Order: sequence, then C-alpha cells, then structure tokens
Amino acid sequence: MEYKVTNIADEAFIYGSIDNDANTITVYIPYYLSIDVIDPEITVADGAEVEGEILPVSVKETGQTYTVTGSDGTKRTYTLEIVVQGPPSLSVEFLRTTDIANGYPNATITVYGDFYSYSAETLTAKLTNQETGEVFEPDVTNVEIKNAYNYLGYSFRLPIPAEATAGNYDVEIGFLGNTAKTEKPLTVRYRAPQLTTGLIRVKRGEDYVFNSQNNYVFLGLTKLTVEIGGVAYDLPIQSSDRTTATVKIPEDLPLGENRPGILYGTYSDWPDVVTHRVSSFTVEE
Repeated sequence: MEYKVTNIADEAFIYGSIDNDANTITVYIPYYLSIDVIDPEITVADGAEVEGEILPVSVKETGQTYTVTGSDGTKRTYTLEIVVQGPPSLSVEFLRTTDIANGYPNATITVYGDFYSYSAETLTAKLTNQETGEVFEPDVTNVEIKNAYNYLGYSFRLPIPAEATAGNYDVEIGFLGNTAKTEKPLTVRYRAPQLTTGLIRVKRGEDYVFNSQNNYVFLGLTKLTVEIGGVAYDLPIQSSDRTTATVKIPEDLPLGENRPGILYGTYSDWPDVVTHRVSSFTVEE
C-alpha cells in the first residue's frame, strides 16, 4: 500500500508513513508549504481496493480513516494522522509604536507574528478579560495571513467578537502547534452605536430588522424612534442583540419617503441618545 499527497507545488509528492501494526498512516506536512488540505492518492496491491471515494482532507482533520479490502476479502482500517510541522516557537504582537492596543466589539485589529506560513487552517485565538475572566474565542475561519513587511513579517486581522465587553484582554494566539501571548493587552472600548446606512423601506403593522454597521454594535437598545415631519414616532422593540434589532412598525406611521431618514436610539450601555441618519426612510401601506 502506498499513500501520497499530490497537491504539492512543482509536481512534488509527500509520502505517508504506513504502520501495519498500529494501522496508521502518518503524513508530515512542512509549515512552509502553506497548504490547508491534502489531496491524497492511495495505491493498493492487485485485487485489493479502498472503500469509498478518496477525497481531500483538511490538515486539522483527526477522524479520517480508510478501509482496505484485500484480495482474500479481509479488511483493515487505517487511521490518518496529519502532523503539520511548525517552527520551534511563535511570537505575536500588536504594533510596537502604540502603548495601548485599542479595539471595538464587532471590529478587527491587526496582529503581527512570525508565522512563516500563509495557511490559517491551524490558527486559533482566545481573548481573556483580565478583570472578569470572561473568555471569547473569535471566529478565525476566514482569516487571511499576509505579508506584513515589518519586524515579524506576517499579519492577520483578528476579529473582536460582537459580544466582547469593555475591558483589557490578554490575547493568546495558537498556530502550527505553538501558542504565544501578546506583550501588551487589547483594550476593548465602546463607541456610539450606528445603524446600517442605506435605503430603508418598511410596511405598516409588520416587523422590520435593523442591523448595526460593520465595526459597531448595539449596546443594549432600549428605545428606537423615527422622526417624520418633525414628529418622533416610537418603533416598539420586539427583540434585539448586539448586531440586530427587530421592531414593530406602527399602523399609524405616516406614509411616504423621508430623505434623509432620522432615527434616535437609546442604549443602556451608552450614555447619550444616538442620532442615526440613513439615506431614506420610506413607509408603505
């Protein structure tokens, strides 16, 4: 039996190490190849066959198995073990030119590191609030690692979860089997909430969902009103979280288009009433 990885640059291959006593196939992937998945090719003896379709496998997959049926009908199941070989250590940091790294919920902040690879498949992140102990694990599924052209060479934009509360956070990054913490903490701050701008079209008696702008959150929305003809009309809140708010459109709201649309929001975690301006606010029957 032969197991080889075919999606390597320059028509090269990586061969798996097969242990017929432990029934394992071990594949070692050098970090500098920057691959997220392996595309395997399996060759077995004449008369034998591999059950099922041989598909690409994520380098962080831990449950992949292959069952081989021999020419005499006997079966053997192999467990695939993928070992991504990383550099011996990891360093991560925010910009050295700033004493404090500031960030906002539902926004991102740049993290620099000596990753030596563009594959973010093994990337993890953890934010721990120094005062409360709250832990947030940002979704880094779609993060891209790029050249940074600075002292650590690589960077990525770390998402700050919308649910993150204000405070100072220890930031721990995991990559290719190594973990490191930034020297300075991340200070998460609140700023005035903002609605998504654009053309808003609502219907009397129906629910409408408002969204927060990217890089902003709703900080405990308690009241939302719309100004039409100089008069403020309440939009009863049905439900809300940090990125969406569902309101009921009153039956008596004046019909027509208002340019610009002006809404006022009151938030439990923000001291001032916030004026939200949108391109237009149109009420329909």
